[in-house]
Amino acid sequence: MDIGVFAKKLRIWIDFKYGSIQSFANEVGLKYATVHHYLSGRSEPGLEFLFKIKERGCDLDWLLTDDDRPPPNTTDKAQQLKDLEEENKRLRGSIGTIGLLAEIIEKGKHQLIEDAVDRAIKKALK
Repeated sequence: MDIGVFAKKLRIWIDFKYGSIQSFANEVGLKYATVHHYLSGRSEPGLEFLFKIKERGCDLDWLLTDDDRPPPNTTDKAQQLKDLEEENKRLRGSIGTIGLLAEIIEKGKHQLIEDAVDRAIKKALK
């Protein structure tokens, strides 16, 4: 396998799972520079490193092959994120509708009170 492909895929996985090289390095107990060397292709990680990332959910079959598809679970996560964003949008719309209904009800209450007061005044004036 080409070390450049490995490094690129490792970077994709680290970014997806940890968001930054530093977070990942802290998690696996390595120096930032060591991880950076792996990502630049300057050095190759050993078995211990591979065991560490496997324990943290990296699919080694994907990582160690020339397969250029995204890592497993990232497409599922992307779809979940899209679904959550759509649900969030729907819920925000519902909240807006509820707010409008509450405003209408409140205005209706005031109108009912005003009408009752008007009737009471008219009745009292008769």
